[in-house]
Amino acid sequence: MAEFTPGPWVWLKSYSGDYAELVHYVPNETFPNGQPKYVRVLDDGSAGGEYSNSIDPDGPDGMLVQAAPDLYAACQLMVDAITKPGTGPMTAFKAAKDAIAKADGK
Repeated sequence: MAEFTPGPWVWLKSYSGDYAELVHYVPNETFPNGQPKYVRVLDDGSAGGEYSNSIDPDGPDGMLVQAAPDLYAACQLMVDAITKPGTGPMTAFKAAKDAIAKADGK
């Protein structure tokens, strides 16, 4: 199974602010010009970005993006299970397990 692009992902905006792309900076690597090296995850498709790579909805990054709300909700349940009385840890565990499976495309 293919791996998704590791995080963190950050928005890199153009100098003019006309477009942006979602990137992952590669630790301890630079481009030949000395700028920090990054891997493009997604561009917004606007000026300067329309011919760039974008996320394949059926690929690993696409599945991760699709699962993001579920992953967030599972994390919130885990926090609630520890901080709020009456919130069961098994509910949080099941939500996390389901969200991970969704991110893995299962």
